[in-house]
Amino acid sequence: NTCFLNAVLQCLRAVCDRLGIAVPVEDTCPVFRLLVVPPGAHDNFESRVRSLPLWTDLAFGVQHDAHEALRLLLDKDHAIHSHCTSQACFARRMQDVCAVNFHTHLSCTRPACTWNSAPPPEPGLDISVAVKPAELQTLLADFQMPDFLAAQDDYTCTACGDLVQKTLQVQPVGRALLLHLKRFDSRGCKLGDIVTFPRALIFGTVRYAFAAVVEHQGRTLKSGHY
Repeated sequence: NTCFLNAVLQCLRAVCDRLGIAVPVEDTCPVFRLLVVPPGAHDNFESRVRSLPLWTDLAFGVQHDAHEALRLLLDKDHAIHSHCTSQACFARRMQDVCAVNFHTHLSCTRPACTWNSAPPPEPGLDISVAVKPAELQTLLADFQMPDFLAAQDDYTCTACGDLVQKTLQVQPVGRALLLHLKRFDSRGCKLGDIVTFPRALIFGTVRYAFAAVVEHQGRTLKSGHY
């Protein structure tokens, strides 16, 4: 069962087509070779999939989370890309295309205290948002809502010791935006809340058109179909 991988590959190919990213038939990067399957070459495709070092992290023939597979394919430091050149590595190219920066601002909750901190932005590849019945635009806005950090996690004001508020701002850097809806809870059960998608997504000052969606049909992480 590799439908989770097939769905991810189709999604990546659609993004490449939408952005005009050339996908060479033969390349040093094994992911590029999976994105192009010549007519009648299904047996060859299966052998290419089986030969991937991906299966040191996943079990071949077993259902997995498509998001997990996507992150492995786009991890430039994974064994999949150990023989890639920097110019021909699909993961390196997509990390530039889908790059986002997460800016964190910390401030003390005590009115009389002026302490605040802005650590360097953390680079990322996708935005993972919690699922609830709402529009996608609302979920992204909630993702950036201020949050109070728990004192037991050692997040306290360094000036007065009071609680700290954390504000997160997402800054898209690349040409594409990669979104992950957290459809599975900690037990692997599916969350069936309906999330509505707009025809175009406005994020900051940028307007995004949808290129592809990976959808899971089923009730649990270990079952169903992508």
